[in-house]
Amino acid sequence: MQYWADEMVHVYDVHQGAEICLIAVKGDSAALFPVHLAVHWNSVAVSPDGSLLAVASDDGLRVYALPRSDASGR
Repeated sequence: MQYWADEMVHVYDVHQGAEICLIAVKGDSAALFPVHLAVHWNSVAVSPDGSLLAVASDDGLRVYALPRSDASGR
């Protein structure tokens, strides 16, 4: 998934119906756009088994272990 600059990556567990992870990334608040024209590209991906989150951004590539979900058996 790719999207224009945002400030947070939110990860939700479908089985729990709740947010399980929140990661800060570089971005510009919507209130500042288009006055502030800096562009930050953030790309995120979740591993097929749902155990890892990868974030590629201005800071490089970071990988996070996601919390276990009892419902999904991870």
